[in-house]
Amino acid sequence: VEIGAWVLREACNQCRRWYDAGHAIKVAVNVSAWQFARPDFVDTVQHALQTAGIPSALLELELTETVLMQEPAEATVELDRLRKMGVLVSIDDFGTGYSSLAYLQRLPIQSLKIDLSFVRSIPESEEIPPLILAITALAHGLKLDVLAEGVEKEYQARVLSSAGCNRVQGY
Repeated sequence: VEIGAWVLREACNQCRRWYDAGHAIKVAVNVSAWQFARPDFVDTVQHALQTAGIPSALLELELTETVLMQEPAEATVELDRLRKMGVLVSIDDFGTGYSSLAYLQRLPIQSLKIDLSFVRSIPESEEIPPLILAITALAHGLKLDVLAEGVEKEYQARVLSSAGCNRVQGY
């Protein structure tokens, strides 16, 4: 938990340095289950943002679907508090856990991240795998952005763009 709080502070401080240099670069921070479960988690996020003095929209928190499904009612309350602060939230490694589609439509999140295991399955023939099409369609139907992780090849980026993926990141 202490390391997680330190990472959050450091990410916000780095974001501030970029912001001062004229670059409004959003930073994404993975959040552990233990960190998210703490009653003071949202306060910790707010303190890191205020201390760094960055706009809250430049911070994106990434939580796995497993973390969100452990206590979905409580998670929804905390996510709503973060959303009201202007912090973005993504579900990381989507499709590899045990998500409930009923909760997915109720959670105040802004994006889904396609797990790298799906990205690695993209054939060099550039055919779009059905699961990637399904995930992007689901996300867009819920008015969420889609980010794919583990994109290392140009053909993967092309396929994901064709499938409707909004953003990509490397491994």
